[in-house]
Amino acid sequence: MLRRFKGSEACRFSTRVALNILKHIETGDGPQFLWDPFCGTGLIPSVGLFAYAARFDGVIASDINPCAVQCARANMSLFREPGEMEQRLREVRVRQKAYVRQTENWRAVARYIEEIRPVLEVQRQQQPSSYAFTSSALALPRLGLKGQIHFVADLPYGTMCRLQGGTLGEVIPSILQVYPDASITFVLLRKALKEIHLDGSHTVNCRPLKKGRVILQVRARRRAAFTLTGTNGPNHGQNKILSDLSGRKYLLRSTGRSIVVQNPR
Repeated sequence: MLRRFKGSEACRFSTRVALNILKHIETGDGPQFLWDPFCGTGLIPSVGLFAYAARFDGVIASDINPCAVQCARANMSLFREPGEMEQRLREVRVRQKAYVRQTENWRAVARYIEEIRPVLEVQRQQQPSSYAFTSSALALPRLGLKGQIHFVADLPYGTMCRLQGGTLGEVIPSILQVYPDASITFVLLRKALKEIHLDGSHTVNCRPLKKGRVILQVRARRRAAFTLTGTNGPNHGQNKILSDLSGRKYLLRSTGRSIVVQNPR
């Protein structure tokens, strides 16, 4: 249903995973803001606007790629601006006739749009504000938002995807330097965890996904910072020893459904 831009086919993200991630975001009192600093086509912000509009006061999309921001802005407008979804429905019906081999797929998209139109009409009366702009995740601007910010993103991965302007290990510290009280929920490759080093002022939790990926959650509360140093235990590759900045060691233990950080005996 959402529009795409040239090159976005290389980094696809599951709508089901986006729904699951946003469902488990812990929102509290006061204004709540959802921000995807790697927005791409704007799937996560769009899901937030449609499925969880009541939970957020603002939805923000940013990306270093101007084409991605333009695409994300157009997709987010589908859920905010009257007439935009009608225009998208007309585009889908044109594609349905033009692409014979994909007729059934486009017909299903058209049917889905028709089904959600009544819901959108109601939701538009209470839609959160939305913003989309070009910015590197390594140098996010201070927007002066009053409330809790939740950074949620599917980080680029794979042979055709690269971070521009820095390394993966620099992303989270760069965001927390500007927004130290924000929560961060990123989907990334499990092997990329070893690149991430925190300063000890945030709690860290991981949940495994398929295909070697994990959901990494970082929150400002307890102090913890880890670097990957080796393996331990009978399940080689699952249980790993981490050491924090002070040299204390912790066990990263995979339970099948989650990854638990604990003091090794």
